[in-house]
Amino acid sequence: MAWLFVLCSVPVVGLVLYALIGINTRRRKHRFSKQDKESTKEITHSDADAAMLLASGDDYFRSLLDDIAAAEHHVHIASYIIDDDDLGHQVSDALIACASRGVRVRVIYDAVGSWHTSDAFFNRMQEAGVHVQPFFPVHFPRFASRVNYRNHRKLIIIDGRIGYTGGINIAQRYAPTKDMLKWHDMMVRVEGGVVHKMQYTFLRDWHFADGRDIQAEYYFPEMKALADRIKCRVVNASPLSAYADMIQQYVRLIISAKRYIYIETPYFMPPAIVQSALLTALRQGVTVRLMVPRQPDGYFVGWAARSYLREMYAAGAEILLWNEGFLHAKLIVTDDEHCSLGSTNMDARSMENNFETNIFFDDPGIARAAAEQFISDTKSCISYEDEPSLHTHAIVPRLWEGIVRLFSPLL
Repeated sequence: MAWLFVLCSVPVVGLVLYALIGINTRRRKHRFSKQDKESTKEITHSDADAAMLLASGDDYFRSLLDDIAAAEHHVHIASYIIDDDDLGHQVSDALIACASRGVRVRVIYDAVGSWHTSDAFFNRMQEAGVHVQPFFPVHFPRFASRVNYRNHRKLIIIDGRIGYTGGINIAQRYAPTKDMLKWHDMMVRVEGGVVHKMQYTFLRDWHFADGRDIQAEYYFPEMKALADRIKCRVVNASPLSAYADMIQQYVRLIISAKRYIYIETPYFMPPAIVQSALLTALRQGVTVRLMVPRQPDGYFVGWAARSYLREMYAAGAEILLWNEGFLHAKLIVTDDEHCSLGSTNMDARSMENNFETNIFFDDPGIARAAAEQFISDTKSCISYEDEPSLHTHAIVPRLWEGIVRLFSPLL
């Protein structure tokens, strides 16, 4: 529908845009993925021996740098953005120190997400023995098949035993200095068999970016499972998949809720089936609390989200507007029993077109910790009702909301 509107409204410009970013190459890439699978073994491990929610950039980077310093065999990092700033240099220095003592270090950065990071930043790591690969570089004329499929994962594996995922990129704004705008986000640190699935995901991405096989058996150490394990599973979204795996998991989580659903997301433009599941939950008496940024980080995404929020509010959802910097967290919690943390935004681009990773927990301990964090975060919010511009009945803003919503799958 979005592309039909563009093509009818501005045919020439629309055709150019469609050629650049609208062509769906899922089927061709899926054929590639079958070859890609041969480079690593399928991992069926799930569950964690330990899991810890890290609800700030300061906590996350402190933990990450400690784990990197203690690494003995390898460090694998995939990050959509790696900035050439003070925090980026702290991490790169730690990786260089790792490589200098014989630890194998691999880094994947997204070529579009890290567009503004200088080549010199990555070359410095390469020259020091860190293996660095851009993911899906954009070079005209192959621009069309690449700009629309980005590696948005934040995935770290250390020695095949420790894993991190969530929404925090390697950038100073997540652990800001005094005068910087703060981005609020979360990561989760896990240990145990679930790390094998995270490793498998990274090695597939590395093969995709580098094109060479890896001796996979060296990266999956044997681990003795503890008796009291944390039930969880890694879910990946990918344009290589024949199925919309992330959407299916979100819908399953939403429709299983009996008491409440708490959501934190920077962008709320969900696919229709996810929005329908949330509206159905509301009609069944489930409490839905939705936290989004008061100030979006983009003009069009802000306007596109308004009509979705209006629809949720009218159905009875409580809308909370984060008012201390920018909310970038990707969290959903239900009933003190289930939750998901990862890199996936609540929008069609993230769920259908990007490479994403979430961990879904079916564990009351982690779910309650996530719910408590959500409740703590509400202290930094104002109510939707306190922002009259978001629920105005004026004709012109409402018309503009509707027009921009048509473009939401492209944003």
